[in-house]
Amino acid sequence: MVAKVLAREWREVAVLAERIADSEIPLARLWGELTTGQTRVVDSFIDEERCYLLLCQPSASPCHGLSERRRAILERLLCGQSIKASALDFGLSQSTICQEAKAALQQFGLECTPNRANPLLAMLARAAVDGQLTRSATVAHFVDSERMFRVVSVARPDGRLAPILPPAEFAVVRGLLEGRNYLQIAVNRGTSTRTVANQLAAAFRRLGVSGRGSLLDHVVSASQAT
Repeated sequence: MVAKVLAREWREVAVLAERIADSEIPLARLWGELTTGQTRVVDSFIDEERCYLLLCQPSASPCHGLSERRRAILERLLCGQSIKASALDFGLSQSTICQEAKAALQQFGLECTPNRANPLLAMLARAAVDGQLTRSATVAHFVDSERMFRVVSVARPDGRLAPILPPAEFAVVRGLLEGRNYLQIAVNRGTSTRTVANQLAAAFRRLGVSGRGSLLDHVVSASQAT
């Protein structure tokens, strides 16, 4: 309970700090910091307008970064490649691909899978893979208990879908990109999981994507193309 209260307070401070942020960090550079163990994720969240990562320096030293294979696997999944395709490319089982990707995120400080990861992580990976050195996120700082935190945020990449999708489809797509499953989206919208599944299927057809990973890469690529 204490941890949840603390996390909520940090998020409130993080949002306030972001509003007066006066610096930026290139997305590709931040990805490099994460993959080499120079920084660690304390919290990850999304509000109606922005995606946030709350970062701090690792407390343990030395801190190890991702292995080359683990980094490559995570990048491919965050950039929309399917688990099956990654398994074929690396000559590994699909379960091993999943384990490696989850372990990579755990090294970042996250307890999730790439399929539930914050869209900001996909934006970082895509910027690094494509060499988009000018793409940046806003950076703010705050101190709590003599510990310095960095607040990194970007505008939600799914906002550009609003003119393309009907309101119901746009709402369920946003829920999916926030990391919710079908049941959570249905409860939040006061509908059934079947309705959510049908609306997502319709949105996928309209956008020409085949799942959450493909959808995420679609919105990230579109947001970083301009």
